[in-house]
Amino acid sequence: MASSSGKITLYGGFQAISFPTDQFREATLSKGKDLLHAGHVQGVREEQEEGKVTIYAECLPETKVRQKPYQLEFQVNSVTRKVTDGRCSCPAGVTYNCKHSAGLFLLINSERSTGCTDDRPAWKRPSKKAQNLYPKGESLSGLFSFTPAQRPQFKPGKNHLNFALLPAETPQSSFPRHRRT
Repeated sequence: MASSSGKITLYGGFQAISFPTDQFREATLSKGKDLLHAGHVQGVREEQEEGKVTIYAECLPETKVRQKPYQLEFQVNSVTRKVTDGRCSCPAGVTYNCKHSAGLFLLINSERSTGCTDDRPAWKRPSKKAQNLYPKGESLSGLFSFTPAQRPQFKPGKNHLNFALLPAETPQSSFPRHRRT
């Protein structure tokens, strides 16, 4: 967010906008969605100054991506968030009902700014192999099969414990018991 002399500029975290009527046909919305998902709608910013809200953006041409981007502008009522006027520099954008305007409209209404700390770090995420190996919702007994083939017997050593494995049939009474003195 930038500010100078009462002017506020937002580059993310936009509030939803609407049109007084159904501005876009279904086919135009579909094409706008394609532009949005292809990353053609760029440089979106909202400027607020003394009750006046203007949204600016650029949209790369769909087929002639080396051409200069189309310039988009929406005038928005600051209270109702309805678009009162707009324009696009494309040939069909005089009435701001082109696919570029639809792409901007969809972006404003679906955008959620995320910071670099919003996502789980890659080094903390389990790998795809681990996710497939240990699927969520499975019980521990389903993941591990315990077969009590041998039990450990403890034998004290000099500086460490030595382990000897006994057959599973060995009764509990054969394990040495410790007595307190």
